[in-house]
Amino acid sequence: MHNSALSSLVILLGIFNVSHAATQVFNSVAETTLNQSSPDNNMGGHNTLLAGVTNGGAFRRGLIRFDVSSLPSNSTITSVSLQLTVPDGNVANTPNFALHRMITAWVEGNKSGNRGAAATDGEATWNTSGIDDWELPGAGIGVDYITSQSASINVNGVGSYNWASAGLTADVQAWVSGSSANNGWIMIETTGVNQTARRFSATSDPALTVVYSAVPETSSTAMFALGGITLLVRKRKS
Repeated sequence: MHNSALSSLVILLGIFNVSHAATQVFNSVAETTLNQSSPDNNMGGHNTLLAGVTNGGAFRRGLIRFDVSSLPSNSTITSVSLQLTVPDGNVANTPNFALHRMITAWVEGNKSGNRGAAATDGEATWNTSGIDDWELPGAGIGVDYITSQSASINVNGVGSYNWASAGLTADVQAWVSGSSANNGWIMIETTGVNQTARRFSATSDPALTVVYSAVPETSSTAMFALGGITLLVRKRKS
């Protein structure tokens, strides 16, 4: 009976400490465009996210954030992919869009219109995060966002595009574990060439797919069962 009880204890411990793989899809909770052409305008209520360089040489940068706080803090993130759709637009050049993890917190705002509208206090623009001025207009590399790219892909014409990389996985892992604040990503076109601006759907399309594993919390019933077996083992020893 002693060996049987020990075996049961080992089995139960194994059952309640096995990690389980799962997938969760998140929609964005905040997105806005930093528009060099209208540096004091907010575009948080716009239905598209803009990034790249216009025909006239003006820069656009997109900010996007997902709330992943529902993931268990003990999760191991195994893969992450971000899907965005280009709904329209003419194809000129082949732009490359990189995602960088944001260091500085920012405020989405709610201004709409073709170029947004004059920001009120607490709304992100080309010049400010909505909390304080950016290190540099449009957000400063190495201060407002990390220097290294988390992911990058080429974006041609109309269609759906996926960013997936170890860098994105590491970003979400840091947010879930609490080692970094979740301030989302900034999207930057890397070539700096005119006519590389793209419009991404920002209303319901942005989707972050996270595959993760986590050891489930041991239930009170399981703890009671483990306690009973432990007590039985002790009695057998005495």
